[in-house]
Amino acid sequence: MALFFKQQSEDTILGVWKMSESLEEIQQHPYAFPFVEQAKDFKSENRQKEWLSVRVLIHTLLDEKKEIEYDALGAPYLADCSYNIGITHTVGFVAVILAKTSRVAIDIELISDRVHRLAHRVFHSDEFFYPTNDFLYYELLIWCAKETLFKLLGLSEIDFKSHIRVCPFSIGDGEYFYVQEFKTAISQKVKIQYRITDQYVLTYAKA
Repeated sequence: MALFFKQQSEDTILGVWKMSESLEEIQQHPYAFPFVEQAKDFKSENRQKEWLSVRVLIHTLLDEKKEIEYDALGAPYLADCSYNIGITHTVGFVAVILAKTSRVAIDIELISDRVHRLAHRVFHSDEFFYPTNDFLYYELLIWCAKETLFKLLGLSEIDFKSHIRVCPFSIGDGEYFYVQEFKTAISQKVKIQYRITDQYVLTYAKA
């Protein structure tokens, strides 16, 4: 188990934790110890690992223990309100973003063709702007960006196909692109930053 990636700016801390350990190993981590009994409420061992790994990651990033609560929509927040927080996980990884003043959201997806099988159900026709022979990373980024904006908006009854649309971009033109929401009267456009590795795609945003 290890801190796989960390990025820090004046207001924001982002971290990715690689879950290479067994459940027993993560339970023995000193930062996980206060949460082990709570984690046992989950029947799935993998869900226990994710739950504990998130708390270990936050302690590693901030060098202090934090309690996580959840609002009525299931969005996480820190009990002491010291940071705004976003949490995500995929196979083998958990990721967290923390910010003092900005609202934040994050999403991570393992490199696979899973999203390709869902694309026509959740992508608007305007979002098929990418080369058909180079679909993998584009589709992963579009999916993650939609998830990120969904979390950032904190609204219910959002349709990914009609309410959230990714603006055309080219991978390599920069480390960000834009997503527009059509759910509210404001119809705001949000900057989505991204990171691509050989194992996962990560998107995050602040507001």
